[in-house]
Amino acid sequence: MKKLSFLFSLLALPCLAHSQIVVGYVESVRLVTTDRVIDAKIDTGADNSSIHSPDQEPFEKNGEKWLRFSVPVNNAVNTMVEAPILRTTKIKRLLGFSQFRYVVALDICIAGEMKTVETSLVDRTGFNYPMLIGRSALGNDFFVSPSQDHLTAPSCP
Repeated sequence: MKKLSFLFSLLALPCLAHSQIVVGYVESVRLVTTDRVIDAKIDTGADNSSIHSPDQEPFEKNGEKWLRFSVPVNNAVNTMVEAPILRTTKIKRLLGFSQFRYVVALDICIAGEMKTVETSLVDRTGFNYPMLIGRSALGNDFFVSPSQDHLTAPSCP
């Protein structure tokens, strides 16, 4: 069994040769707008990213649709943020019902890399992590080690 595990790790080496950063299944992420750090689950099974936001209020600014929403801050009260609404998306939930969510662009720092991530806003009460980072945000920049967590720091220049 150890030989088989070793062979699989050798197969992963060519991927890492392309300057991919190794991250765990949970990483600390800095939300640039608030300059706060939260934990995010790295989920290669999800296409898109989402963040916990129980309070959302759409409004108009300079003729464009914007959203005022709360984002989590570890061990503190949620912080309010404003951003243009990129679109709404329809998410199919368990038990067959659908949910509409607002999508905004959030600037985050993950593993020392700055990323602008399209993020849907949803009440994630009851989930272990306030943010989920999906494949579209990861691109080809990261290699996920599913058995490890907090391998990097969210320190960007």
